[in-house]
This record gives sequence, C-alpha cells and structure tokens, in this order.
Amino acid sequence: MSKHHRREFIIAYDIADPRRLTRIHRMLKRLAMPLQYSVFYAQMSDHQRDKLARLLENEIQPKEDDIRIYPLPRHYNVQYLGENPMLEGLYPDDLNGDWEAAVQTVLDKAERRQQRQERD
Repeated sequence: MSKHHRREFIIAYDIADPRRLTRIHRMLKRLAMPLQYSVFYAQMSDHQRDKLARLLENEIQPKEDDIRIYPLPRHYNVQYLGENPMLEGLYPDDLNGDWEAAVQTVLDKAERRQQRQERD
C-alpha cells in the first residue's frame, strides 16, 4: 500500500486534564469529523496517522490519558441509532481539491507548535 493511500480511522480519547483535553479536541476537530464528543472519524494515510500519533503522544500524560486510533476495515456496516452523524456533505471528502494536503498542513502546524514549546 502506498504511503499516501488514504484509509478510514476512528479516533477515541479519554483525557484527564481539562487543558490537555481542550488542546487534543481542537487538534482533532481540524483533522477529523466528530462523531461524539471524544470520538472522531478521519481519512488519512498511514504516514499521517503515524505523525498524528506522535503529536498526540507528546500532548498526553500516559499514566492519566488514553487515545486510541482504530483503522476501519475496507467494508463495514454501521448501524445508527438516533441521528446519523455521516450526513451527506457533512464530511469534506475534498477540501479545495486536496484533502491530503489539508491534513498534512494541520499536522505540520501542530508539529511546529510542539517544537517551539519544547525550545521555550
């Protein structure tokens, strides 16, 4: 599989500290569609998923927090009880022609912010 091939993921988290929770929630909202408050749906390459995991790992306290990134199988059947969060047009399959570049831009900005914080 190509390093740029997009896959679907579910990202879920449980963060103990409110400040860390806010940072992580904001980061994920720029990259993924919220399904529930702490559960997101994302389309990323494996390379982007690995980069996101490293960025998130630097934001959390491993003994207090938990983040999970689950790859979805190619074919799956979802049963919705209540409102379907995947309303047509809600998730931007194509952002200005290049969703892959948009995701990469958000990841790069977050990585630069972390590097600045480490230097300070």
